[in-house]
Amino acid sequence: MVKNRRNRYLIFEIHSPQKIELNKLKLLKHIFDATLRLFGEVGAASIHINLIDYNNDFQRGIIRCNHRAVVKLRAALAIIDEIGGLPVIVHVIKVTGTLKKAREILNSLPRPVDVGDEEAVPDA
Repeated sequence: MVKNRRNRYLIFEIHSPQKIELNKLKLLKHIFDATLRLFGEVGAASIHINLIDYNNDFQRGIIRCNHRAVVKLRAALAIIDEIGGLPVIVHVIKVTGTLKKAREILNSLPRPVDVGDEEAVPDA
C-alpha cells in the first residue's frame, strides 16, 4: 500500500526596507534558487515546494511542502537575503497541516500600518 504524501503549509512574511514588487513566479524562483544552493537538485526535489498564495501588498503568503521537509524549507527561506537588490528577511510565522487553517491564520494577521515622517511627529 502506497502511503499518501502529507503536506505542511508555511505562512511567511517578507520584511524589507522598501516594498518589493514581486509576483508569484519571481518569488518561487528565489525560493527554488535558495533550495538548490543549499541542498542540490535531489534535495530540492524532495521538498515538493509549491507557492499557494502570495499577497504583494502585505508581502505575505503560503508555501506548501512535504511534511518531512519543513526544516529544510525553513533553512532555505532563511538564506534568502536579497531580492531585487534590496536586503530582505523571510520570516516564517506559522506552520500548519491544512490549507484551510493556513488561510485562516493568514487572514487573521494584523494589517501593516504605513507610518511616514509626517505622522510620526505631532503638529504643535
